[in-house]
Amino acid sequence: DEEVNGVVITSLDGKGLAADAGLEVGDVILQVGDSAVTTPGDVEKALHATKADAVLLQIDRHGARIFVGVKLA
Repeated sequence: DEEVNGVVITSLDGKGLAADAGLEVGDVILQVGDSAVTTPGDVEKALHATKADAVLLQIDRHGARIFVGVKLA
């Protein structure tokens, strides 16, 4: 098995933007935009640095790498 480095989603607000985008508990966030992330702080920093209304996340879901677009506001 390939080791996955990223940030595991351990909980979601069922009415939040991440849940609306289709993110799930257990997904591993690998990238926020062009930035690789390995800590929750990395994710927060990358989201704050984004000037757009939405961001593309690369995630690992059960071994499959997929992209999910998330509206930021």
